[in-house]
Amino acid sequence: NISGGGMLTLKDYRTFIEGPNNTYTGGTLVPGYGSGNQLYIAANSSLGPSGTVTVWNAGTDWGNSRAGLILNGDGNLTAAHRLILNSFNSYAMFKSANPVVGSIEGNGTISFGTDAIAATLRVGGNNLSTDFFGLLSDADYFSVARTGLDLGTLVKEGTGTLTLWGECWYRGGTIISNGTLCVNNWMHPSNVIVVKPNGTLDGIGSVGIVSNQGGTVRGNLYIRSLNLDSASTFAVTLGGTNVVTDFAQLHVTEGVKLNSDGGAGSTLVLTLHYAPQVGQTFKILDNASAGAVSGQFSTGRIVSATYGGRTYYFSVNTAGGDGNDIELTALPVGTVISIR
Repeated sequence: NISGGGMLTLKDYRTFIEGPNNTYTGGTLVPGYGSGNQLYIAANSSLGPSGTVTVWNAGTDWGNSRAGLILNGDGNLTAAHRLILNSFNSYAMFKSANPVVGSIEGNGTISFGTDAIAATLRVGGNNLSTDFFGLLSDADYFSVARTGLDLGTLVKEGTGTLTLWGECWYRGGTIISNGTLCVNNWMHPSNVIVVKPNGTLDGIGSVGIVSNQGGTVRGNLYIRSLNLDSASTFAVTLGGTNVVTDFAQLHVTEGVKLNSDGGAGSTLVLTLHYAPQVGQTFKILDNASAGAVSGQFSTGRIVSATYGGRTYYFSVNTAGGDGNDIELTALPVGTVISIR
């Protein structure tokens, strides 16, 4: 076994770690020497109980060839490990069914699963907030056969924020069980995102079907279809009248349900960062589908928020804009709306 507090640094072109019970804690460095460097971890082995694992292949100090990490067991890494890929051509491959890593950051390619294994990769357990600029994929992305039997699933856990700036080609689904997943690029449209309680979906990117099951959705996302159950939250922050820069607007192309479970409807939560003027209108959801918004918010046709010690009220119109958008309009204090 490998023990001690120092860093494990690879020196050979290809290295295999096969022994169990590795206890070293100084981290691991996989440099891109020569024609490339690969570190293989056996299914029953590990890179210690914690530490930072860096796949490095940029510059003359650590080599400029492609470096890779191949993980074959669920316990190769733990929720206490940081995984850093520092170059666009570095990579990490998770080849077991239920791998875990504390956080991911940097660039490069991370894949999970094999032609015979549909993997579920758990990320975020160390509660760090990180940015990943690379490609996320399942084995099907690289497969010639494209059987669809190896579709990978990503689970975001931990209290931190994972911001994805690169493309996400995996198609087995995304589960946000805790913390925030911020999607700022493109996610495969067949990828269903499930937002659980304590989870938040945010970003400016393009995603597929969103099923909010007790969590929070916000941001300037482009969404294929949005389904909010009665335990979920649609969060909106108003800082002015300019869309995107002052307030966020969701864009949905294939339908919106505010009570997908048939209950009382989701909750609209409003936060103010300025004092709105009476009559100002804010389109918080642009519904590009042909159908109407289904259901209502549990908060009804009025929503309020406080700024500078004063409470402001807004009407909520689910048939606004061109007839099926969601708009807020600032109301005079003391306004009474009669709904028949």
